[in-house]
Amino acid sequence: MFGNTLLSFTKSTSWILILLHITSDACDKGWFGERCQYKCHCQSDCDKEGQCVGNDTRCDSSWFGTKCQHYDLSTTRGATITASPKQTTQWLTDRDSKTCNNDPKLQSLTIVWDKDYIFTWMRMVYRIVLSKSVEILFNQLNSIKVLNCSTVILQDKEPTLGIHCNLNFLVRQITIRSLLVDLCDVYISGGVNFALKQRVMQSSNYSDLYYADKAVDGDLTTFSHTKHEERPFWSMTLSTPRLVHRIVLQNRMMDIHGVSVGERLQNFELLALDENRYIRFYHKDNSTLPMSNYTVVMAMTSILEIKVYATFKYAYGDYPMVPVLTLSEVEVYGECCPGSLEFYCNLVHKVETNQLDCSTHTDLLR
Repeated sequence: MFGNTLLSFTKSTSWILILLHITSDACDKGWFGERCQYKCHCQSDCDKEGQCVGNDTRCDSSWFGTKCQHYDLSTTRGATITASPKQTTQWLTDRDSKTCNNDPKLQSLTIVWDKDYIFTWMRMVYRIVLSKSVEILFNQLNSIKVLNCSTVILQDKEPTLGIHCNLNFLVRQITIRSLLVDLCDVYISGGVNFALKQRVMQSSNYSDLYYADKAVDGDLTTFSHTKHEERPFWSMTLSTPRLVHRIVLQNRMMDIHGVSVGERLQNFELLALDENRYIRFYHKDNSTLPMSNYTVVMAMTSILEIKVYATFKYAYGDYPMVPVLTLSEVEVYGECCPGSLEFYCNLVHKVETNQLDCSTHTDLLR
């Protein structure tokens, strides 16, 4: 398994350093990092350090931040952006700080999602920042309660504002009602995907083509697949506890014969455990139709292990009516520290409080 690459070496330090250098240089195209564990999300290409290179050095439309490793909720599927008075908002999400709002009459920008998310932080990039007084309103679904978030941090090196809120509830809508002149880009953090190339296992292997690691290889065309059994499961152990707030299960909708198999994942159970193996979060899917992906949102919690169980009794050919678990990809999103653009997450874990210590973190937006 990939996670065992460096565990058996006990020779000199110089040998290990040379091995790491060779491993980094030997990453497949589209990957980088000392264990090739980070995926490139650049418009053109990445160099071996993860920096965007080529004709277009912008991040892909769904990513932003350091080496394009933060998922952007402002451009995610299901997000709608409207301006008042009505105008085009393409300039807001084009990843180009040179295209900005030139309309002094713009009163508000509203971002609405088709599902709930936990808000942690956002970035607002300007041509020039004239003030730190910005009004951001957060709406819950089916609620008239509106909260005003006022924690605003001005970047020292560039005209960027970081908006930080510790909102312990789900958000469906964000409205920006001030400081819109010279606004160029908005990024809303959906977190870093910590699942890639992590240590995984499953209850059984259907064949040599469908091992558990296929669900964390960053490729939506490969799949993990158990045998047909009473309680099939797939599990992942992160390299260290992470502050997790969202888990996405990408479903396999068709098999190699073109037969619909999306219902296999219906009514799945998901467990998130801390480093003491205590269950910190539980979710039971209640969907009545198969979905191409399932997004599970949770309050930001320190998590080490994720488990997925299949429960839907599924008939396929001569197989009996028992569950089978197949996954296209499992994505685990969270933050190193809220407002941090770092994604290596070299943090201290406080065992007594089951929390990650962000007090010494040096890459916060300030």
